[in-house]
Amino acid sequence: MGPASQQILTTFSTDLCTSMFGNVFTVNNVQNQTIVDTVDISRNIHKLTEIEEDYLIPFALKRAAYHLDPPYSFICPAEALNCSYNSVPILYTVPECTQGSLQTKVVDVAAKNVTTLYDLFSYNSTMQLAILQPQLPRIYYAESMLGRTAAELDALPRVTWGTGANITLSQYIGDQSFVVATLRNTTETNYANAKDVVVLQCTLRSFSTEVTFTYDTAAQKMSWKEDRSLPLKFDYESMVTDANNVKPVYLNAYGLQISVLKHLAYDKKRDNMLFDMARTWSIKHGKDASFLEYFQDILTHLGVTITTAAITDFPNFYTRPTFCFRSPVMYHFEPSTYYGLVLSLLVPLLWWVVTWITSLYKTNGISRGNSQVALLVTGLTPAVAEKLRGYSHAGQSALFKRARQVQAVFGETKAGSDRRGHVAFGTKEEMNSIRPRRSSIDSRI
Repeated sequence: MGPASQQILTTFSTDLCTSMFGNVFTVNNVQNQTIVDTVDISRNIHKLTEIEEDYLIPFALKRAAYHLDPPYSFICPAEALNCSYNSVPILYTVPECTQGSLQTKVVDVAAKNVTTLYDLFSYNSTMQLAILQPQLPRIYYAESMLGRTAAELDALPRVTWGTGANITLSQYIGDQSFVVATLRNTTETNYANAKDVVVLQCTLRSFSTEVTFTYDTAAQKMSWKEDRSLPLKFDYESMVTDANNVKPVYLNAYGLQISVLKHLAYDKKRDNMLFDMARTWSIKHGKDASFLEYFQDILTHLGVTITTAAITDFPNFYTRPTFCFRSPVMYHFEPSTYYGLVLSLLVPLLWWVVTWITSLYKTNGISRGNSQVALLVTGLTPAVAEKLRGYSHAGQSALFKRARQVQAVFGETKAGSDRRGHVAFGTKEEMNSIRPRRSSIDSRI
């Protein structure tokens, strides 16, 4: 196939998508089944202190800090362009924040009391040494969380039959609030002077979200987009008095909030996870990135990981996927490539038409091509011309009727033996058949 043909005849393919059945994307069912400890929860709502597989929290947060994808358990054919898994339930946790100050009160977990950040950071000390300055960012339980921190809830005994009514448990549940101390509201990690500290007072909010996951086989990359999201408003009274009838999605979201603060709230007895992750996360985004941008990013990855890190002990959710394939290569004509070639063939035709019209105009309507000139030169013998006299202006019918009555032949008029007659149309009696042309005669002519 020549280069021109290759341009005119091109290939194309179409993408075909089809829905499939089967267990091809396994996730934890965080919407309709509980992933928290619900043993005797009707009397022990205060013991809902974390999700059952609590190791997923630091696992997910640290992967987010390193910009690693959540783990997935799925099947996607290698020949597919992409695979989509629709309406997967996700629990999103979002911080709702307002501006605070160094006078904002927080829970000192070690001392088990309430104090201001200013006092907790020893800014009231006369010895302003760098070693006394706090390493930020840090998260503290808000003042309202005294008695409800993860450590305090863990220390509470379980309520069993005959040990009293559960109505007193209302003091142990409620909004999960915290205070963040940052360096200029960024992800910068360093020791902080009082003038550089920006304080945020936050409360965690939960959303039940449905997400579509799409795996690109060429890029070997999973992405997701939010389809719809509904806020979860906790009815704490019902959680105390009728926890068994609370929808699982609310218990899961509440347990996830408690787990987040349990791992991120500052405690002298352990490493500051928030500080370490901010330092790692800012390597890609820069230390001047917004703290809330960083915090929301790790919480989003946490929500996805809690769903996609399929745990054997957790109930599973199966989605009906959509697989897209590329059809076999087919051929078709590409109009944009052959229009020019086709139009170019009209150029000589157009030139001929213009030339012919011009010649007719200059010859008063008489065409003078080779055949026409030869016909004019040939003419009629006087005998035939006499029979057709008076019919030059006749109509077609009369002319043809008269022509049928005239018996004319084509040949040479009779002449001497050494001369050739004139080629014309005449009667049989005055015409000879045309003799083969001789070069000697042609040369004389």
